[in-house]
Amino acid sequence: MNFTYNLPKMQNKIKFAREGARVERTHCLPSIGSHSVGLHTFNMLTMLLIMKPDASAVLIRAVVQHDIPERIIGDTPHPAKRIGIINKKVQTYVESYLNEMVFGYDALSSLPEEDQKWLHGLDILEFYLFCRDQQMMGNKTVNTQVRYVDRFIGENRSAFPKMIVDMFYEIQTSEWETLPDQGGL
Repeated sequence: MNFTYNLPKMQNKIKFAREGARVERTHCLPSIGSHSVGLHTFNMLTMLLIMKPDASAVLIRAVVQHDIPERIIGDTPHPAKRIGIINKKVQTYVESYLNEMVFGYDALSSLPEEDQKWLHGLDILEFYLFCRDQQMMGNKTVNTQVRYVDRFIGENRSAFPKMIVDMFYEIQTSEWETLPDQGGL
């Protein structure tokens, strides 16, 4: 593999991470508002800390790192990955290289299996919630993706922690409307 990228100063690493956070996700879907890597990552972190307050430091770091390399490689849509357009081995190499360059090491490469399930589960749950947010605002273009996630989680329950699956089904059957600004629920 002939890929090099140099970030000689700490300020360059900080700038790279900030630029990575601005990469737009779901760019193949018409959406209302922005769905940046930074917002996606923040949402994953808050879900993790709410559902698993004792999350390991390596899992927290993996959540932060998991999409920052998209600053260089872009956000590859899931259908493109699924049909094999992307060379997963090369993508993994470049992502790991960039995470090591920016953060000093690649937390994703050292995740235990259970933490990998959490990372993947949070990733898909956050995408599902983005779609539900879009539906709430009247965007019907995400209905196909909602049905896909419904089916995918239903068929792959064992690939995710039980708490994430349970949360998915709880949200799936909820109204998912904006909470009140004042007072109780």
